[in-house]
Amino acid sequence: MLYFYPRPACLPIPPYPQLVSCTEVMVRLFLGEKAMKRITMNNTENVIVSEALEYFFRKCKAKNLSERTIKTYKQRLLVFLEFLDDEAFLVSDVNLSIVDDYAIYLRETGNRNDVTVWSHMRELRIFLYFCMNEGLLAKFKIKLPKVDKKIKETYTDEELKLLLKKPRLNFPPSKQQ
Repeated sequence: MLYFYPRPACLPIPPYPQLVSCTEVMVRLFLGEKAMKRITMNNTENVIVSEALEYFFRKCKAKNLSERTIKTYKQRLLVFLEFLDDEAFLVSDVNLSIVDDYAIYLRETGNRNDVTVWSHMRELRIFLYFCMNEGLLAKFKIKLPKVDKKIKETYTDEELKLLLKKPRLNFPPSKQQ
């Protein structure tokens, strides 16, 4: 939402901006009024990753995300904290190189398949984009890793015929022919 100061020439600028509707914003911008810049927090460069995660989880609860979603975020993002291996790691120090190293770490540790690695990276991307929108982190694009799809084996014609064959209802079952 944008804020504007009233523009009467005879009155001084008030100390607080006036909240206006979206339509009024469009009209004022069309008439040439200048919008105020959004005020952001000044002390954003000293936020550590664990504090940013707590803030992220609080925002998830405020958005009314399901407990299961938040639990999944916590489980997967705690793996990222383990990867960082530093309790005082700053959010502002996270960059694309660290994200790529994390993807490699996920593949090399544990018994994770491509889909699991992709899921971990998706959750990390959600968190990092949140930090970028909050002004805690410089903006950069995060691409998710490629997932190789496994081809499922299908039944042979003989197996399908056996499956579709009418079962024998004689008891006790006789030997197969």
